[in-house]
Amino acid sequence: MGEPISFIDVEIRAIRDGSKTQFRVPLKAQPPQGCRMICASGVWSWELDGEFIGESKCPYQPGDRLWVRETYHECVNTWVEDHYEPDGSIYYRADSPDLWRRCWTSPALMPRCASRITLEVLRVWPEQLQEITIDDLWAEGMDRDMWAPTQFQIRWNKLYAKKGQGWNTNLWVACNEFKVVK
Repeated sequence: MGEPISFIDVEIRAIRDGSKTQFRVPLKAQPPQGCRMICASGVWSWELDGEFIGESKCPYQPGDRLWVRETYHECVNTWVEDHYEPDGSIYYRADSPDLWRRCWTSPALMPRCASRITLEVLRVWPEQLQEITIDDLWAEGMDRDMWAPTQFQIRWNKLYAKKGQGWNTNLWVACNEFKVVK
């Protein structure tokens, strides 16, 4: 069935409208400064001055299927005339941010059966975060305007800065291109 992956509301909307076709995640093991990455068979080797010094496993591989977690609300009961009846309807904050304002459930708690989006990884490559191109920014779902780099930096920092992985650290990241299969 694949692995889960969480996205924030603005990313969900971009996936659904087709403007987001890439995502980046920090590599768990970061190579030392000045290293070169060599990709082979799902492992990225680090080389410094022609010498092998370590490796990092690619988090995702082409062909992997990822089911998307997002902020949601499961409506367990509906009032019918004079009593509640089980409903089971699922609402997604990306579609209705004002609905159920205080009752949203974290994406981390979303069960597989509530996911409405499945992605298939098409291509994976390593790069340092700040090497992102304008075309890649657009593939990340950023607006097609001069503010795209700033928007991406703000979004990245919102997601990763508290973990010590902010934009200015210029981490090595796994870049993933995907298509929506469901």
